Amino acid sequence: MLFDKYLYSKDKILESLYEENQIFLLEALQNDKIDKNLKFDWGEPLLNQVLKYGYLLVLKKMIEKNVDVNQADSEGVTPVMVVGERNKHHFLDKDSLNRLDKQNEFFFTLLKQAGADFNRPDNQGLTPLERLINQSLPQGWRGVVPFGYIDDFDTYQSSAELLLKFGADINYKNEKGQTPLFAAVSQRSLKAVTFLIQKGAKIDEQDDKGQTALMKAVQDDSLKDAKFKNGCPICVSNLLEEDERTIKNVIERRGLSIIDYLLSKTSDFCLKDKRGDDIYSLAMKSSNQAVAKLILNSLKIKMRNQKKQGGPFRGAQHLRFLNQKERVYV
Repeated sequence: MLFDKYLYSKDKILESLYEENQIFLLEALQNDKIDKNLKFDWGEPLLNQVLKYGYLLVLKKMIEKNVDVNQADSEGVTPVMVVGERNKHHFLDKDSLNRLDKQNEFFFTLLKQAGADFNRPDNQGLTPLERLINQSLPQGWRGVVPFGYIDDFDTYQSSAELLLKFGADINYKNEKGQTPLFAAVSQRSLKAVTFLIQKGAKIDEQDDKGQTALMKAVQDDSLKDAKFKNGCPICVSNLLEEDERTIKNVIERRGLSIIDYLLSKTSDFCLKDKRGDDIYSLAMKSSNQAVAKLILNSLKIKMRNQKKQGGPFRGAQHLRFLNQKERVYV
């Protein structure tokens, strides 16, 4: 009995994980020597570790033993999140990443069949899809350069597609009433914004304050205050002044590109939040006249194109909106 307690201790289980000893884990699970829902001292479930290491046979055995596939660690990270974010732990070539994606798809299939929730948020209220979007700035650069300078969503796009395939809700609203599209705008990831819109994200969805993702984008004043910190893979603290300006210009262009793309997809320019502000008045309040001008020009183009096509475009309402704003704009 004492020997069993030592043999199947948490330390021994960890050792078997590190040494890729799947046979030990399989036998222990088969004979009920270890708890299928075991959590390590730091709060992480055994299931999460098994998924990180990619132990397919052990996963199958745990599911066979009715493991809780929705259990989370101390930060609320679920098995679905672990699988979705496996790419960030691998610096592999394209072929290897393709193999990893196929393995992740198989893991998702097993988790889905066992009742996994693909929309369950973590302790910060982030769903698996939102967590992927928040990876668009690589970890090595976080806190070093402002969001929007590096857009690394490509690395996680295949995982995002798998999440959607297995039931993640692209328009799932968090505690603030915000969808994943809001997260993409906050991260200044044009790639994530484009991906979500193409996959069916509702662009005019409003949060608890009545604001849309576009409204959030036009209020982004932090572009003017881009800061740099030590610890960057390249020494940002020693950047010349013109280099810093270059980085800020990249961010500003990407921010404007996101707004321009959202404007091209927006059907209703007249939406107002709960304070009575529309996208134009929000842009003017943030003193961003470039954005205000972009809004008006985009509306003109839309109305002109719609007139050529002969289709309805909320014409009278948008024309009143345009005339009113052009009288104010200097």
